[in-house]
Amino acid sequence: LKRLFDIHWKRKVQSVTVEYYDLMDFPDYLIKHKPVSDDTKNQYRRTRDSLLSYQKKNKTVLTYESINMSFYKKYTEFLMEQPGIESDNTVGKYIKTLKIFMNQSLKRNLHSNKNHQLEEFKVHSKASKTAQYFTLDELKEIEKVELNRWDSALRDYFLLMSYTGMRVQDMLERTSADITKD
Repeated sequence: LKRLFDIHWKRKVQSVTVEYYDLMDFPDYLIKHKPVSDDTKNQYRRTRDSLLSYQKKNKTVLTYESINMSFYKKYTEFLMEQPGIESDNTVGKYIKTLKIFMNQSLKRNLHSNKNHQLEEFKVHSKASKTAQYFTLDELKEIEKVELNRWDSALRDYFLLMSYTGMRVQDMLERTSADITKD
């Protein structure tokens, strides 16, 4: 309204520059303007690069509006085919970062797409594996196995670590001086 009054009364009007970043440029904007760690910046770059690879493979141009459930399904399948991505947790990092791009750009009014906020557009992750361990009976069975001298020594180290809860690094740091007959 002030701007209209200024125009009507022939006052000097300040021009307003609105910056627009498309989906592929927005990660670079975040890297430059959002205070985040170097690891986060690297994840932003990896996600941007994977989106560019997805575009190239599928001969498509990704826009804010093209991020929907159909894209989500195809993109997660694409990610699982990539070398170095072996788990749902890794795919989840890419989806999480894409959601950051979409939320931050939505906050800046660069688009109006809210498909990424749907419950189905979720970050993949698997619960961490439950710890597996040997029972005392199983350890006693391992003790009884006849082995050559070298394998026997390795078995004994393994059993000592198992009975004491010692980590490999701790075991490697031990010397004969650390062993007492008490």
